[in-house]
Amino acid sequence: MSDKKTEKYRLFVAIELPQKVKQTLMELQNQLSGVRKVPSDQIHLTIRFIGDVKKDRINRLVEYFKDISLSNFYLDIQGVGTFPNKHHPKVVWAGVGDNGKLEKLYKQVEKAVVSFGEKPENRSFHPHITLGRVRNPRKTNLNLFLNEYQDLKILNIKVSEFILFRSILSGNGARHIPVHSYHLK
Repeated sequence: MSDKKTEKYRLFVAIELPQKVKQTLMELQNQLSGVRKVPSDQIHLTIRFIGDVKKDRINRLVEYFKDISLSNFYLDIQGVGTFPNKHHPKVVWAGVGDNGKLEKLYKQVEKAVVSFGEKPENRSFHPHITLGRVRNPRKTNLNLFLNEYQDLKILNIKVSEFILFRSILSGNGARHIPVHSYHLK
């Protein structure tokens, strides 16, 4: 039996994408073979992974994000790629172009997370949308896919909120549950 005070939630901050954009990305995923695809209900743009937070501290964390002040903005999805690189791919992604507002949102979220008491992010912010994970690069059509969709563009996606999510891991994959939504001005 777990103690409710010490129970931990795995948390992250993300932007939920419109259903139409998710549908386009799913059609793009269908062009990939040999890659474990991200399910449509999990397609999002992660701003900051936080990790495990004790359940009794979550309401306090929710308050830290309420001070973030930013107006609605637009972003573009541009191109595709892999992490860590195309020679040793582990993750296939769609890139995100930014007019500076997404970077501002990231910095304000990062400041709130650090003020809350979490460690600062130890890597730079590379906005992307994960499309899938590569298990065996030799069994994929990855090079063909990367060449074919390098000029991908999905333009003018309105961002009017960001969300604190809980991620529940299981043998069937992760489930993402919204904890709190934050509307931009």
